[in-house]
Amino acid sequence: MIDKQVPFFKLVTQYMNSLNPSEKKVMGAFIQTLRADHKEYLLLKELFGFRLVELTEKSIIASVPVQPIIFNGMSMVSGGVLAALADTTMGELAAQIVNENQFAVTMDLSINFIAPGQGERLNISAKTIHIGKETLVMDCEIVNEQKNLIARAVATFFILSQEH
Repeated sequence: MIDKQVPFFKLVTQYMNSLNPSEKKVMGAFIQTLRADHKEYLLLKELFGFRLVELTEKSIIASVPVQPIIFNGMSMVSGGVLAALADTTMGELAAQIVNENQFAVTMDLSINFIAPGQGERLNISAKTIHIGKETLVMDCEIVNEQKNLIARAVATFFILSQEH
């Protein structure tokens, strides 16, 4: 029950002090996202612990720790999170490919879940299959630290100009 006599800042402070470390991380990421330019800081990337490992002209490798915040009810990485990781990684690569006055948005994403998302860390690698005038097609694999294939995705990105 919220006491309407207590100032808002005090309520927020009391709430934040009652959180466990995992909950504090989530709230910190949310607050950082509210403060940041969305092009440089995305909530999902922060919550998932997304880290860029390598980026070339036609490929990308990223990594995330396997942690409870990305689990489903069976203590394995959620399929929705795996799809978001694939989309985010391919989107990072797409952003590097398009011209300065363009951006790419996901037009289609297809993912196959091969094995349970378990382990210590997931590595997400993506490569460009096709670069057209209006579309990009990318392929993505998600593996755990033992190199077991967890999921494979293919996405098409639509290239838009800044005027849209």
